[in-house]
Amino acid sequence: MKFVSKQNQKNLRIRPRTLMKHDPILELGVRLALPFIIIFALYVHFHGDYGPGGGFQAGAIIATGVIMHVLIFGLEKTRYNWCSYKFFIRHIDV
Repeated sequence: MKFVSKQNQKNLRIRPRTLMKHDPILELGVRLALPFIIIFALYVHFHGDYGPGGGFQAGAIIATGVIMHVLIFGLEKTRYNWCSYKFFIRHIDV
């Protein structure tokens, strides 16, 4: 178990931890691609009655979008964005 000092706890709360450095090109790419990934997942889900596809494949596609968002923006921002009702408005308004 790793112990963190109180000063480091404050820094962790103020500055979200990400898995990579800030890169505006990747952030813009994810912001542009994520709505299309979600729309494609919905298409795969609803097209499952007429061809191959369905719930599992659509869930895997959405999980890929969530993982991509976590890798680029960090877990805290992803939790805030995906758990709020303004998610689609934030990503459409690029």
